[in-house]
Amino acid sequence: MHLLKIILLKEVFSAELEKKSGSEINAFVETVHENFKPKDYSILDEYLGSNSAIGSIVVAMKGISGESDYKISYPVLTKETYISLIINNGSAKSELVTCVYGKYGSDWKLTVLKIGDFSYFGKTAIDFYKQAKANYEKGNLIDAANDIVMIQRTATPAGDMFHYQSAETMSAFANNVFAEVNAKFVLPKKVEEIKTSPQILNVSPIAMEEGIYPTIGYLSKIDLKDTVALKKENDELQKAIGKILPGIDKGKSMFFLRRITKSQMGRHPLRVMVLYLKLLNSKVILNSTNA
Repeated sequence: MHLLKIILLKEVFSAELEKKSGSEINAFVETVHENFKPKDYSILDEYLGSNSAIGSIVVAMKGISGESDYKISYPVLTKETYISLIINNGSAKSELVTCVYGKYGSDWKLTVLKIGDFSYFGKTAIDFYKQAKANYEKGNLIDAANDIVMIQRTATPAGDMFHYQSAETMSAFANNVFAEVNAKFVLPKKVEEIKTSPQILNVSPIAMEEGIYPTIGYLSKIDLKDTVALKKENDELQKAIGKILPGIDKGKSMFFLRRITKSQMGRHPLRVMVLYLKLLNSKVILNSTNA
């Protein structure tokens, strides 16, 4: 069945895309098979263009001044081009499937296929931008910074092909917020009020089926086998975290504390242990061009 899906998919590929995809098509088919269901699709937009400047890059615009307006830059490989922007709607995360077709004789063939994060829990990059501004105005810098991370995850669901018209404005805002956050919260930060002196290393949002929550990564010197000492340190950090990072523990149903050891930082910086969950109340790209 897997091989059949590959064969059927290649039937709509242009010669350029089939050649460039190579072995990547196996990973793509696997992703589609696991995550995409026909009933979950909706059409964001469609464009039909005609241009004789073969080899050039053309821009199609949703609009110019609307808050959610965007532009699509696509390569012209044939005189007629059709673009389909499809949203794969998920309960937590929705992806944008960008399909560009060229007309070869009487047949339409796929020339570009990209899949990227479009929204989380119905919030696009524009929604996270509004949320970030609201948090910033309230003085919730950490929350604003986490919102900006979500903007970065959803702002370009088709890579360099997709850009919101307000991208520069969002970027300038993000730079200002990050500069202020970095000046106020210098990391790593040693927690002196705790005897074992754990260090706060980073803060980032994590998206789960239940929602998006802040995650605090901290460095501990305690051996993993010493579970009694680990829990004591963790309990103390729970009590202190609201003073170290104001607002991080407010207005949320939960947040994560992640313990990281020095050995983990050196060997597997992303493989960390989630020691405590405190209760308070991925892209596939196939391109036939280098564009």
